[in-house]
Amino acid sequence: MNNDVLRYNIVKFVCFFIISCLWQQVAGNLAIWGIVPNLTFVLLVASSIAEEKFVFFYPVIFGLIYDYLNGAIFGVYTLVFVLTTFFSNELYHKNFKNVTFMEIVFV
Repeated sequence: MNNDVLRYNIVKFVCFFIISCLWQQVAGNLAIWGIVPNLTFVLLVASSIAEEKFVFFYPVIFGLIYDYLNGAIFGVYTLVFVLTTFFSNELYHKNFKNVTFMEIVFV
């Protein structure tokens, strides 16, 4: 059982990392009126809603990576990623878990 959970988390981290790296390279070309969407942020929020309990590891690691690559003030992306994923997880699982429409709205 633990090997399956470990394998799941490793595969999830590698997939998120590859998507995040690819998005960093492609995102500049996909700006809409000068605004570049953050696909890693969307993935983190979607995965926090999909998981039953809040996983602190992913928002911290990817927030630190984004802070290192983009941030003028170190820690801003980490704080935003952790707080947003935590509150979206808590809000969804306490209030909207059985409402299918809210799954679509959150994602």
